[in-house]
Amino acid sequence: MRKLKSAQFIFFWIMVLCFISFSAIAKQSVTDSLRNELTKKKAKDTVRVKLLINLSNSVVWNDVEEALELAEQAYEISEEIAYQKGKAFSLRQIGVSYYIGSDFLRAMEYTQLALKESTTLDDMGFQSSLHNNLGNIYTDLKRYDEALAAYNDYIQNSRK
Repeated sequence: MRKLKSAQFIFFWIMVLCFISFSAIAKQSVTDSLRNELTKKKAKDTVRVKLLINLSNSVVWNDVEEALELAEQAYEISEEIAYQKGKAFSLRQIGVSYYIGSDFLRAMEYTQLALKESTTLDDMGFQSSLHNNLGNIYTDLKRYDEALAAYNDYIQNSRK
């Protein structure tokens, strides 16, 4: 009986390690694909903005500085081509990057800017995600009343 439990334990951990390995390989594959597409797409347009934001999101857990640079490039292009959605989404990504880098004040600043930019988008799901992000930031800053208000805004927007 004891050998069976030991074998099950070993099998379990082998499966966990395989899953983690496959997840890392798949994530790297997505990142590599985005990088390849970005090198092919040189025009400053909405497609490049979306690629930059997606690549920033893909690398943010491994390299916050690169994620910030990519999101900032997306914002600059969005400004140049007057792409409102790109501005809002890149500001959110900048905020997320600062959040993951534990710079909560800058994360709050850029998330609030994204929320301000998002008012013309008519995208309640996006606005809800920003309120949720603000709630998380306020919680980490131990500003619980503001966190509660942000979470309530998240809930109200999610119901619309």
